[in-house]
Amino acid sequence: MSRAKRPKLVSFVAGWLIVCSAVGALVFSIVIPSVTSIQTDGELAQSIVAALGRYGLLTVTLVVYAFAGATGYGLWTLRRWGWVALMAASTLLVTVCIVVGAQSAFRAHVFDWAAWINSLVFDWHLYYFNRRRIKGLFV
Repeated sequence: MSRAKRPKLVSFVAGWLIVCSAVGALVFSIVIPSVTSIQTDGELAQSIVAALGRYGLLTVTLVVYAFAGATGYGLWTLRRWGWVALMAASTLLVTVCIVVGAQSAFRAHVFDWAAWINSLVFDWHLYYFNRRRIKGLFV
């Protein structure tokens, strides 16, 4: 059975996920255990660090990087589960960005440009990978 040729943009996203997850996991595995304190911005980040501790934070980080690396591998090999993982992650990230942007607008009466720009970045994945020609590659 002949596989379809992988488009360059799919290859780029897959390679980016694989390389960034490997480098990120390596850096966090070295840095988190060796730092003396973890600085956070915001109440939510502070409560997460306080609840998880140093090694809990490392564990969560490594799980996220493993998910990203697996998703990249799934995209690289044009597997359906890679496409599903990317769609799920992108949908979750768009939702979080919209909620954070809305919360900052309601609480501080400030428009959170970063949240809305991030939302557009993750929306791009939802658009591009749902195009008929691209979606058809992941069988």
